Amino acid sequence: MIKSTASSILLLTLCSTNAFAQDDYNYYAGAAVSSQTLKLDNENKLYNSGEFKSKVLTPFIGYQFNQYVAVETRFGFGKGDDIEVIASQPITITDEYELDNQQGLLLKLQYPMTQSFSLFATAGYFNSKFKVRSKYEQNNSAQYTAGDYRENGASFGFGASYALNQNWQLSGEFQYFDQGDDKSEALTAAISYRF
Repeated sequence: MIKSTASSILLLTLCSTNAFAQDDYNYYAGAAVSSQTLKLDNENKLYNSGEFKSKVLTPFIGYQFNQYVAVETRFGFGKGDDIEVIASQPITITDEYELDNQQGLLLKLQYPMTQSFSLFATAGYFNSKFKVRSKYEQNNSAQYTAGDYRENGASFGFGASYALNQNWQLSGEFQYFDQGDDKSEALTAAISYRF
């Protein structure tokens, strides 16, 4: 029994060492474009929808340990102009939320379906900074306020990637962010280069 257990451990160690020693798994970098929707807690029906969209540009870098496991860090920068009217009589109150920046660290698990096509899932932790602008209008006069706040929390995603050749890869991903009271969803298209 001890002999077979020791043999199994030795075999697993040799296999995993061999997988990590291959030179075709290494660093990669890329850029992604996303449409990200911030979904505010709208339980009191303060907003019509409570959803604000931002366009996000996200440079990223990663390290591929083997064909199944990678780690990735992302740095997103957003721009949004979605507006929600909270009240319209006698004072009009308008809110605008925008994703300013977002940083995260992800574990990426991949399953190759063919030599070029893979499915993947991600899980990680993100820090997001949002800008908030409000406008109060009454009797042809307006006042403005602005501020920002940060949210931290988990992120989960899934997607597919297609290798154009040995270095270039295209991918698409759906990502969900659970950050405190705020939830976000993103649809992403990305291109990456493997060094």
